[in-house]
Order: sequence, then C-alpha cells, then structure tokens
Amino acid sequence: MRPFAFRRRYLAVLLLVIAAALLLWQTFSSGAARRVKLPDGRQLTIHQLTYGTNHQFVYGSFWSRMAATVLPPKWKARTGVQTYMQRSDFPALMIWGEWQLPRGAHPAPMVIIKDDGASARETATGMWMGVPASGRLLMGWMLQNFPRRTRPLRFEVGEWNSRSQVQDVASFKLPSAAPRRFPIWKPSPYPMIRQTNGCEFGMLNFCRGRFVADPWLTIMPHLRLGTGYVAVFQVKRDGIPAPEWTLRRIKISDATGNAISSRFEPCLSIGDNLVMGLGGALWSTERAWRFETQFVQTTGYRSNELCVFTGISVPPLGATTQIVVRAEANGLSFSGLKLQHFGGSQPVFRLHATLEVTPLYGEASTEHAITLVEVTDDLGRKLRHGRSYYNLDGVRFGIELLPDSHSLNLTLAAPIPVNTAFMGGLSAIVQSDNR
Repeated sequence: MRPFAFRRRYLAVLLLVIAAALLLWQTFSSGAARRVKLPDGRQLTIHQLTYGTNHQFVYGSFWSRMAATVLPPKWKARTGVQTYMQRSDFPALMIWGEWQLPRGAHPAPMVIIKDDGASARETATGMWMGVPASGRLLMGWMLQNFPRRTRPLRFEVGEWNSRSQVQDVASFKLPSAAPRRFPIWKPSPYPMIRQTNGCEFGMLNFCRGRFVADPWLTIMPHLRLGTGYVAVFQVKRDGIPAPEWTLRRIKISDATGNAISSRFEPCLSIGDNLVMGLGGALWSTERAWRFETQFVQTTGYRSNELCVFTGISVPPLGATTQIVVRAEANGLSFSGLKLQHFGGSQPVFRLHATLEVTPLYGEASTEHAITLVEVTDDLGRKLRHGRSYYNLDGVRFGIELLPDSHSLNLTLAAPIPVNTAFMGGLSAIVQSDNR
C-alpha cells in the first residue's frame, strides 16, 4: 500500500510541475506580443487562440489555473478560476481577449484579419463573454474564414471612427491554432462543362472584379459597385444558349475549410452569359476552389410545376392574415399563405412593395426553388412583384399593390434546381467562349 501511495503522490507532483511549466511558458514566452496599452489608457491582452467547434478558455491567475489542472472537480471552484465556453457549427478560430477599461471607456469591438499576399480581409465583431472583475471585460472574436495555412497569424483590433470607417488601434502577430496540414487542390482549366437534364452548364471564368451590389436600393443616385470576385457561367441546350436558366446561388470553398456564399446579389444576364459577383475573402495561400452552384429555370415551366391561387383577399393596412390552402406543385404540398400588408412602401427599395407573401409548405423542402411567377388583381391588372426585402431569407415575396387592388391571383412555380460543382482557380482576364 505504501509504495502505491508514494507513486500516486509522486505522479501528482510530477503533473503539477509539468502543468506549471506549460503555464509559465504560455504566460511569459509571448507576453509582450499579446498585450497592448492604448494612449487613452485602455489595455487589451490576447490570452488564447482556439480552433474547432468547442472553444474553452479558463480565466484566472497563474497559480489558480495551475492548481485547477490537477485538483479534483469539487475543489476547482475554490481556486477562483472561471471557465468560458463557446460553440460553433463549423471549425472556426476563436480569439480570446481581455480588456482593462478606465471608467467610461468602451472596448474596440472589431477584429480584422488581412492577407499578406493580397488585398483580402475578413472582419468579425467581438462578443462579450463575461465581466470577470471590475473594469475588466472578456471578449471573444470568432472567425470561420481566415488564412488557415498562414503562420504566424496577423490581425488587427479596430473600432469605428467619426467617418464611419474601421480604424486599427492594435496589431498582433501570434501562433495560429489551426491544424498545420491541409490537402492541396489543383484547378481545372476554363471552360468547364457539366451535362445534366439535357443541358450543358458551363463555368467560363472566375476573376477579381467589381459587381453590382444592392441593386434594389434607391437611396443612392447610381448603382453601387462592390469589390470582390466575379464568376461567369453559361447554359446551353443542344449547343444553343438557354436564356430560361439563371444562377440561383453559389458557394465557394477551399481545401482548408473556408467558404463564402452568394447572399443577396442577383445573377445578371449579360449577352448569353450569367454573371454573379461575390464579396468575402479568398486567401492567397490557395490555388483552387470548389464552386457549388445551383441553377434554376425562370420561364418555360411544365404544368405540374405551377400552382395557382385565386381570389386571395388583401388584408387591411397594417394587418397580417394567414389562410389555409390545399395545393401541390411538382411534389411540394402547400398548406397556406401568410400575407402582411405594410402601412406604406419603403422608398429605399426599387420595388415599392406594400404586401409581403410567404408560402407555407406542408413540409419544408430544400429541393424546390419556389418562385412567384405572376400576380394579377381583381381588375385583371398585372402587378409588379419580386423577392421581399423586408425579410432577406429568399422565401418571401413582395408585391406592389395598386390603391384599388382588393384581391389577388397568385401563380407560383416549384421547379427543382440543378446542382453542379466545379474546381477552378483565379484568372486575370475573362475568357471568351468559342464552343
């Protein structure tokens, strides 16, 4: 018994020494690089970078954290350490920082990660994780898109200035918590062709460029141009351009797990090509990206893809109604319609929608692409309509009512989109299609 008890005590002491050494190394090896004091008296310390889906940070003094690593759970509470946790749906980087704030001061909330080899940058807003002591604030920044191959990782902390621009107040260069090894993807040459549903879906090019952003807004005298990336596609049937198709969405991912997706920017038809712009950051450490695209028809629907609702009463101003319907289109069952009549249109939108319509499904479907094809009122007039910009989820529609519109006839389509994938790289010049 005595030798066994001695070995247990020896093992506990050894674990304590190892834990102390690790904590001392973590605390003092890069203390200066992790701490910045600003001229206004604020001080920011970056304590830890974590990677994964379950993020944990233990806050406390050096000795209390050292003791907590070896003490039984029932004794850890007596050390005064505080454990903070945060989950993410996908593997992400979590930056844990502590602000020491003078009375009346506020923390700088933004983290900006920049690409040393290009102009790409990603911004994240900090989350208040806790107030461990008076005048101290624990803040966390989560990034799901960052240069995962880069070591060390460089980032800035910033805040909004009087000109509504993010101004850097501190800079850090610290070891990354991401894995060190990732696969290497190789791009295929353009154009790339995928044949399905009797059509040829081609990706012609992908390059840096400017694109029309927020085309539905009228608060600016001219269309706003965004800076990012432009993807060019084309759809053909029997070798002839098929203008009835459009690109509904696109997702771009790299070999390390980063991804950006199209949000609200529309796909534009320019000649026989489909052009879509995307914001977000693609990092210079990568040479190829996977493009997951979804194409959908906008005209030429089959009869079984259409569903018509007639005599739908317009609710009173400011009211919301929900009606029960029983209809089916292309295997999708509709159970109702929700209508919300706003008191007035929003002048910032090009479509002055005063009514929002939400189709309700018997069961949610991710396969169908629900589209509002046509709207007529009780006098037989066609009404302007489009996606709703009150709720930017892509499944609600806005209708521009006329003053004497009392009831509506709605035609909905439920085609099944075509999903394709390509593996391409960045090009400098848009290539012409000579197929």
